Amino acid sequence: MPTIAEEIDARHHFWYGLSGLRVKGAAVAVHLEAAADLMRRENWDPQLYDYSAGRQLVHALRHTAEDGHGDDDTRYIGRQCMELLLRRSLGAPYVDCWVWAEHRSRTLAEITDLLMAAALFARTHGPI
Repeated sequence: MPTIAEEIDARHHFWYGLSGLRVKGAAVAVHLEAAADLMRRENWDPQLYDYSAGRQLVHALRHTAEDGHGDDDTRYIGRQCMELLLRRSLGAPYVDCWVWAEHRSRTLAEITDLLMAAALFARTHGPI
């Protein structure tokens, strides 16, 4: 398995959002941290809410973007960061973070821990 740096280098577009613009790691981190804060503050426990309730990881990232903490680009790159970390920790060749977060065994702490780890990853490895 390639290192994280090798994987990012192989994907030249890793830090480019859907708009085609290069996004700063700090901007991605702010969005991910805001989503974690929202989920904790409002206790968005995935065991209490199904997808239709609008209280899943994907919704937290959408709500925080609407509140000015990010946009479609930071959400897209944040997702890439989360999925890279999940692939590494699970040893899986592919992980969809939305599906991972909605798994019936998932806890709020696991989701917010992932968000915070991905935020740290973005701050550390993302463009300045």
